[in-house]
Amino acid sequence: MRQGHAPRPSTSARRRAQRQRSAIRAQLLAPQILAYLPAVTLAGYWIGEQTALPVLARVVPGLFAFGGLFGTGPMIRIDGVTGLASRETAVAALETALPVAAAQSRTAAALTAMIDHAENALAELAHAGRNAVLTVVADRLVGALRDADTVTRSGAAGFAIALTDLRRADHEALTTIARRLQAR
Repeated sequence: MRQGHAPRPSTSARRRAQRQRSAIRAQLLAPQILAYLPAVTLAGYWIGEQTALPVLARVVPGLFAFGGLFGTGPMIRIDGVTGLASRETAVAALETALPVAAAQSRTAAALTAMIDHAENALAELAHAGRNAVLTVVADRLVGALRDADTVTRSGAAGFAIALTDLRRADHEALTTIARRLQAR
């Protein structure tokens, strides 16, 4: 390593940071943020900005209704424990990938992964311990896959995996991928 340069963060650290940024962005751009509109307008009124109330009350909901403020795409929900996207994101990734893959003579596939004996193992842990186990498993799954693939949390101790842009998705290829995930 050259002097004066900080070491580069690991791939899993970069992905975790990216998931955290995505989670924060999704929360700030979610429609639920409109719940704060009355408090913001009331605060503006209290500090003497009486014009803020009618302007915000008309402009912000109008922007939201026409999709200009929050976008027109589907809202991406983020799992609060693992930082993974929701199952709907995996479904959307597959729906997008299938036509593209078919045009390029490629394919896509979906897998599910469960933690073995999850009910017994997770029941013995405290809340923070369960969350730590789920986060470690999520990081290992994400680290074992390509950036184009999507891992989402599915159920209490399960994960859904959308594999996109595969050369083949036969039993042998998917078994190889499953073994690689188990080895992590």
